[in-house]
Order: sequence, then structure tokens, then C-alpha cells
Amino acid sequence: MTNPVKAVVATAQRMINAEYGKTYQRHLQVTSSLIGRLGLEKELEGHSGCVNCLEWNSTGTLLASGSDDLKVIVWDPLLHRQKCVVNTGHEGNIFSVKFLPNSNDATIVSGAADTEVKVHDLNKLETTHTFSCHGGRVKRLATADNVPFMFWSAAEDGTIMQFDLRQPHRCESVCNSVLINLNAHLGVNAEAKCLAVNPARPEQLAVGANDPFIRLYDRRMLSPRPTRSGQGQGARSSWERHSFLICAAVDGEDFSLPEGCATYFVAGHLPLKQQEYSKRFRTLAATYITFSPDGTELLANLGGEQIYLFDVSHRRLPTNIDLPVSLEAANPVAKGLANCQQRRSFSRVRPIRCLTSWTTRSPSRSTTTPSVTRAMPLFSTQTELPPT
Repeated sequence: MTNPVKAVVATAQRMINAEYGKTYQRHLQVTSSLIGRLGLEKELEGHSGCVNCLEWNSTGTLLASGSDDLKVIVWDPLLHRQKCVVNTGHEGNIFSVKFLPNSNDATIVSGAADTEVKVHDLNKLETTHTFSCHGGRVKRLATADNVPFMFWSAAEDGTIMQFDLRQPHRCESVCNSVLINLNAHLGVNAEAKCLAVNPARPEQLAVGANDPFIRLYDRRMLSPRPTRSGQGQGARSSWERHSFLICAAVDGEDFSLPEGCATYFVAGHLPLKQQEYSKRFRTLAATYITFSPDGTELLANLGGEQIYLFDVSHRRLPTNIDLPVSLEAANPVAKGLANCQQRRSFSRVRPIRCLTSWTTRSPSRSTTTPSVTRAMPLFSTQTELPPT
């Protein structure tokens, strides 16, 4: 018989070795020599429409692609050939595809412009689950490595939904999958654009919407709430379901967040710039967010603006930069920055790195500019402007 003590020690040793392996991989994931060797290796042909999303499996041996042709193709990237083609049954462009963790790469999830989320079995090439709860285009899906059978979706109806395949689900008049309803916090025009789960701390869920704020939620303090979805009440179209979700947020359904549940990150000049963009009939929106492999940094792309990197593990209050008159006179860049500050506009300067601004208070949906202290951007110049 196997000694139970030795078995426990061996299991612990395997876990430790695996964790060291992950640390080593993450440390050497991106190096200058690797970047210098990057180039086009092969064009994979198979789709007949625009490819909107790509997703690697956890080991990097499979690549899934979703397209406007309503198909998902799983590729062998090393041999440059197709493994299988999934006819998803979607009726709109596929915007996101994910491998479900701990499924032996046999289960994928897709989200599309037809407002539906579907689960597919790659072995049988069939769709096993269809979720029609959303009332807007499904833009992003997210999974967590240590949370099998569960995934999250972000849609332009302003909601973040959580699905657990271990529980029976029916899209009825009351939806039990709504985890976050941004319509209750951002306003009736809220649209969830992207989301990501922290790989090192899977309880952290980051959400980007059609405003300059990146929201970081603690899932341990949240649970899906029953919400009227309109299914079974004559609301068959996505617009009708969207209206029900908005009405649920406006008519007093409780979507309040527990104290300390959410943290908001924003580049200091952007809430002010939001007013300028609104005058041009444009809105700042986070189109993509992702965590670093060690989970300490959050990268956010704001459509029509810049890319920002936030430190989520060492949060700090924003720093304001006061420019002395002598510095303004001696440095033309500083003088231009001072002029921009006087005009309350940053349209003529291009920030490439920005101090982190954060607050645990939700931005008010009744005002355009939330009451948070703004951080001035740093600029790439020969004389860097030191914060005071």
C-alpha cells in the first residue's frame, strides 16, 4: 500500500514545482530577444469573414478563432492546420471565444452580436447550451483557471452576467445570471465593452464600459441577482430585453454594491476630456483590458485615446503637478502643458504614461465628471516634469 504521508508530500511537491514553473514562464514570457524574433510565420486560411477574436488554450497548443462567418475554427498552430470547425448557430458576428478551464480543451464558449452566449462540445461538434439572457451584443467573455464550469460575459446592454454550467438554467421572465448591472450606476446608456479576470487573484473581475473608468470588482462580495429580463412576457427581441434590464435598474431593483466591493481606476485627465469628447458626439470607451501574468498590473485600451497601465497591487492616490513659473519659462513643453491646464483641455498633448487615479466610490451617473482627484500625465521629454 502507498504510504499516505509520502503521497501527501509528493502531491505538495508537484504543486510547488508547478508553481515555480509558472513563475519561470511568466518571468521569461516577454524578453527583448523574443520580441526581436517576432515576425509573420504563416497565414491560416479558413474563415470567409472578418476574424474578430483569437484565444489560445492554457498550454499554447491550440488556437481558436471567431469570425463574422459565424464559425469558430480550432487550429493546430504548430502544424498550421485546422483541428475542427464549429458551426456555432449564432446569427451575428462572433466577438469572443474562450476555452473552458479543466475541460481538456474539449469545451469552448462563444459570444456574438445576436446577444447570445453558446457553449460547444468540440468532441461532438455540437452546441450544448444556449443563453439568451442579454439584451445587447455580447462583446467579451472571461474565464478563471481555477474556477471550472463557470464563465462571465459583458454585453452592450450594460450587464455582466455569470453562468455556472453545474446549475440548470432557463431564460425566463426572471434572469438569475446578472452579476452587475451598470445601468444602475452609469446610467441608462451604459454599455459593458470588456472584462478580464485576474489570473493570480481570480476573485478580482475588471470591467470596461463606455466611459474612461476601469472598474475592479471583488467577486466574493457579489452574487447573481434575480432580474426581470422580459423573457416570457412578450419581450422576444434584444431591444425589448434591453429595455427590461434598464427598467429594472431605474425602477428600484437593488443593484447596490457592498462597501469596498469596487475600485475605480482612471487616468487623471480623462474625466475632464470626456466633456470634450461628448461635444464631438464621441465617447471614451475601454475596448480591451487584460491583467499581467502575475496579476499586479492592469492594461487598458481606450478607443480613440491612449493605452494605460495601472498598478492594482500598490494603489496610490493621484498626484497633482504644479508647474512653477520659472520652469514654465525655461521649458517649452512645460509652458504648453500649463496653457493646456489653463484651458482645461489636454487635446494637444499625448500622454504615454499616466499616474494612477483611484477611488472606492462609484462615479455618479447624474454628473459627467466624477468627484475624484485627477492625476496629471507624465510626458516623454528630455526634461521630465517631476511631481511635487
